[in-house]
Amino acid sequence: MTKAEQDASRTHAIALAQHIGQRPAAREIAISENTMRSWCMRFRRKHPEVHFSPVPIGKRIPQPNATAVHEAYGAAIENHSNRSRLALAQAGTNASEHFATLKGGEFAVKDTAIALEATTRAIDRTHGWSIAAQQAPAVNVAVAVTLPTPEERSERNEIHRKLNAISDAIKAKERQQSGNDHVAT
Repeated sequence: MTKAEQDASRTHAIALAQHIGQRPAAREIAISENTMRSWCMRFRRKHPEVHFSPVPIGKRIPQPNATAVHEAYGAAIENHSNRSRLALAQAGTNASEHFATLKGGEFAVKDTAIALEATTRAIDRTHGWSIAAQQAPAVNVAVAVTLPTPEERSERNEIHRKLNAISDAIKAKERQQSGNDHVAT
């Protein structure tokens, strides 16, 4: 690994430590906690003005443990996402319970009506109720149709011709008998 790749690797590890903490970052990258601590202290001494922003998720980091850093960022983002969703759900529950205690006439107040509408929209986005209702269930139907070969087709056509001839003969006989019945009466 070149010196530039080592520096890039350390910088990404330090950025990860800034976001999820030194101990979790060290565990995710599989390095010693003391090594991570010394990297962070050395970097802060050299660059006190630098504040990290997250590395773009799709960016390839030139180091052997690049996947570990990428997975650690993904896990940190997922953790924050879950915590945010939980906090929004709790806030929505509290707001819903408050609105449930109001009398019917209080909903006519403009500010209350606006707050109720905003709350229900936020809760809907948090839980994804509208999206789930709009998505049609996927139905997969697999039908295996075997087409007849030309020999089978000609055999079927021959059978149909014979059946049609029998049917025509029966109909002619019925017409003849019904004609005789009318003449007899």
